[in-house]
Amino acid sequence: MAFPHGIDPVFVPVHPTPLYEMAAGILIGWFLYWRGGKPHATGAILGQYLLLSGIARFLVEFIRRNPKVLWGLSNAQLASAGAALAGIAVIWWAAKRPVELPTPVPEPVGKPA
Repeated sequence: MAFPHGIDPVFVPVHPTPLYEMAAGILIGWFLYWRGGKPHATGAILGQYLLLSGIARFLVEFIRRNPKVLWGLSNAQLASAGAALAGIAVIWWAAKRPVELPTPVPEPVGKPA
């Protein structure tokens, strides 16, 4: 793909990174939807989302044409690394909490009125 009429014109072919990110987002969404039906501690799904989306964005940014700002990484890579680290922290925090299973609703005693 080339974007000669973009905000920052690009005349050489580049990777279709929005498509890569969409594919990663669909896979992450499917995985988290599947995980949502299983018992888990409060916050575990959020932590997994932050970790997986942070990793996906970090990797996609290697093939994007963004300026490097620190340690050879782009601003988006630094932000996604922060999201991944936050995800690890939330997963760790959630792992220390008990898994709360839904309490069953007791059936009424006696005949209904």
